[in-house]
Amino acid sequence: MSTIVHVHQGLGLACGLRWSVLDAAGRKANASIRTAGRAIGASRYAIDDFGAGKYLGLYTPGALPSVTSVMSATIGGHKARRIHSLALVFIAAIARSSNVQRERVNAILSAAPDGAQGQTRALVIIEGGRIVHDSLQARGRAADIVDEYRSRGEDFQLFADRPEYDEASLIDLSELAAHAGKASLTRAIARHPAQRVLAWAALTAVALYGAHHRMVVVPHQRAQEARKKVEQDRTPLYLRALDEAMGNAGWSAPSLAQHLERLAASPFFYRGWALKSVDCNVMTCTESWSRHGGMVTDLMDMRSGGRYVPERSMGDKEAVIEMPCGGQAASSTHRS
Repeated sequence: MSTIVHVHQGLGLACGLRWSVLDAAGRKANASIRTAGRAIGASRYAIDDFGAGKYLGLYTPGALPSVTSVMSATIGGHKARRIHSLALVFIAAIARSSNVQRERVNAILSAAPDGAQGQTRALVIIEGGRIVHDSLQARGRAADIVDEYRSRGEDFQLFADRPEYDEASLIDLSELAAHAGKASLTRAIARHPAQRVLAWAALTAVALYGAHHRMVVVPHQRAQEARKKVEQDRTPLYLRALDEAMGNAGWSAPSLAQHLERLAASPFFYRGWALKSVDCNVMTCTESWSRHGGMVTDLMDMRSGGRYVPERSMGDKEAVIEMPCGGQAASSTHRS
């Protein structure tokens, strides 16, 4: 879940955005954003235009002290009327304060959210100019992640809002907020223009169906009640047919919810690989990974249990992996 960690003069800084590759443009990009947002319950989004590609960050409200109302998120008595990506603001601050090209930026930001009583940390990690980590973590877990990245040998510059790390530069979130701009602003995910028409049509259809049911169906059912009592009970046949129909409908609701949680917790970037797309059915998820200098062996070590599909992969550009889902198909529940 995404979280607003600091509010300064009506401007909120949010961490925990879900980042992925945005490989569409124009109207197709808007459709991709709506589809991706609907899949994880996102209400807002930000775009990171970096190098030759674009990356989509989805804001999913839910974890305290995150926003529950887009126009009036309140933290410590202050309202956030504009929500910016903390990661993108951090990148903008580094760009304005140094002459280092973004492709060479390796930096870590650790900051305590407003009102968190020091138990959690907003954690943002930039590696090779790309956002590779953006989350809210418990203080101990955040420290472990920071140590893990700094131990890789990369020259990570560490920024923190309190003196709890060696060789860390102190940074104030209110001063950091001064670097917020149009590029870091999150925007509401627009509804499809046809959705309002469809919603009205659905309401009209429901109303007409209700009237038809009361005026035609119910009287007819009562007139035929005596005949139905002597007919053979068809309930078992009906239930079997319903089971078959529900099985064809796809995922069961609990299984789908669990699968979406697993997808949300999965990494989108890993050692030179960026997740491009995921196509799932009840049994298998097919993942497409764009290569940015990574090794296939590293990717397969991370996606243990998956199967590399060479005939669908594209040499040194893209790798396709099939991962087992173990989902459950929809079915009815009844007693024999």
